[in-house]
Amino acid sequence: MNFPNKRIEKEESEKMVIHTEMAQMSGPLPPPSIMKAYNELVEKGAERIFTNFENQSHHRQKIEVRGQIFSFVLGIVILMVAGYLAYLKQGLATFGVIVGLLISLVIVFKQTRS
Repeated sequence: MNFPNKRIEKEESEKMVIHTEMAQMSGPLPPPSIMKAYNELVEKGAERIFTNFENQSHHRQKIEVRGQIFSFVLGIVILMVAGYLAYLKQGLATFGVIVGLLISLVIVFKQTRS
């Protein structure tokens, strides 16, 4: 994120001096200097930003756990379907279901690691 800050001053000889500052930050939280500025603008502004960040992190972690539980249950159901197909002696369908499950697990694993 870029924060341009321009200040124009006139000197006595009628020359203009343009002073430009630019700051760039990356990460979930702003640097301490900007946090201090938030405190000057809004009472306990930095504390509110930290609380919001902590709440968002907690929420995201809860969603990730729910997704893992759902994936586990779905995998078990698919294995049960494959077992039922094997019981019915549907070898090709059983093979297709198991291979499809394995491929989807590999894809999900690789996406979460990158």
